Amino acid sequence: MFKIIIIFLSVILLVGCTKSNEEVNHFEKGQNYLDTFEYDEALSEFQSGIISTPSEEKNYLSAAEVYSKKGDIDKSIETLKKGFDANASISISNSLGQIYLTRGEFDESLKWFETSLLKEPSDKTAIKGKINILSLTNNNEGLKNYYDQLDLGTFDSEIYIMKAIYLLDDTKEASRLIVQSNTVDEENTDLSVELRMALTAYENAKTIHNRSEIIYILLNYGWYETAQLPITKVLNDNPFYETAYVYQGLVNLHTSQYDKAIENFLKVRELNPENIDSYIFHAQVLSMKGEEDNMIALIEELLAKEGLNLTPNQFNTIQQIYYDFGKFEKIESFYTTFSKSIEVQASAQIIYLDSLIRLEKYNQADLIIKEFNSENLTSAEKAKLKAFDAFTSYKLDRKQEGMDRIAEAENIDNTIAIIHYYKGLMMKDMGRVSEADIAFERAIELDLRGDVTKLIEEQ
Repeated sequence: MFKIIIIFLSVILLVGCTKSNEEVNHFEKGQNYLDTFEYDEALSEFQSGIISTPSEEKNYLSAAEVYSKKGDIDKSIETLKKGFDANASISISNSLGQIYLTRGEFDESLKWFETSLLKEPSDKTAIKGKINILSLTNNNEGLKNYYDQLDLGTFDSEIYIMKAIYLLDDTKEASRLIVQSNTVDEENTDLSVELRMALTAYENAKTIHNRSEIIYILLNYGWYETAQLPITKVLNDNPFYETAYVYQGLVNLHTSQYDKAIENFLKVRELNPENIDSYIFHAQVLSMKGEEDNMIALIEELLAKEGLNLTPNQFNTIQQIYYDFGKFEKIESFYTTFSKSIEVQASAQIIYLDSLIRLEKYNQADLIIKEFNSENLTSAEKAKLKAFDAFTSYKLDRKQEGMDRIAEAENIDNTIAIIHYYKGLMMKDMGRVSEADIAFERAIELDLRGDVTKLIEEQ
């Protein structure tokens, strides 16, 4: 009887294990982890999914997405190419085309989009990818030939607008296409309204200024690739129009062509040494290249200009550059110098607060927190503010208040690395080591940039 029971239980366990293994959906588990910003766990599930079902494209695509979020683009490409070898899907080839586009590797990008089009000529993502590459390389003849062969049935609002910009000098046809874009979907209604108004002005007077206004609208909506053709037209018509070089530099920056971007921003200052944006955008490029010393020197050169007036957006950008490189002393000095002459936005005050805390100026931070107007903050910014309030209170011997505030911060938004970092510091100070470790682990998990991870490693 005893042996029979053991055998019976063994069968149940084996059946249970087999059923459990069959029911594991690594993709769904990975997506669930992504929903809670648990990137390492998500990546592990997607990798398991790749092993268990190597022909399933979605695990490769999702794993590549996680690598991209973590800033490991090479690993993202490697994963996608591995996926393409297992399953030559259009989604994978389109993803490779887009990654190579943003890296400025246009020939490689076009190769992958055309790979998709060979399999499915009407695939809208691949069509738009090819149009973008032809636009970025100023291949007007290639664009003409490609538009002529496209079936109107493949057009969505985005493709209609792209073609309208290509035919910009034929203002009536461009306007017709933009109106037509609203009849196929409502994805780009706001953009089409602004473009129609700008086109009306351009039709009345085909000036460089009016064309520049169209470019500005496109860039403001993130249509960098589409903006390339009109930018080139402006520069060909007037090589001394400084704003066009700013626009060109922004397109270069968007496509990771950093040296070309710098050339354009230098050209702006050659034409107008007082152009503030050219300094700031140039500094951004240097920050992305990791040239910290050159970046700091350029910002200092700008800030040394007599009678310098910054807009709130310019102030925010400079402060963010300093923050990204941990230049908290410079942030304090910068804020003190310019906050009196401009209306500092709440998001910039959040960065200033964190900088004061990093400098251990808790009394100063406490005064600012008490007067802080959080009405216009996003939920993420409100959570950060509450975490800064918590840590400041804790450091000023209001420990219970600090603990209450950090719990409130987590309740507002628990997906922000810096919140868990400050919670970890508080727990560590209280001798609650295991809780501190959990908080630090969560902070590292959420820290895609790596700056909070570095802080934890320095503890």
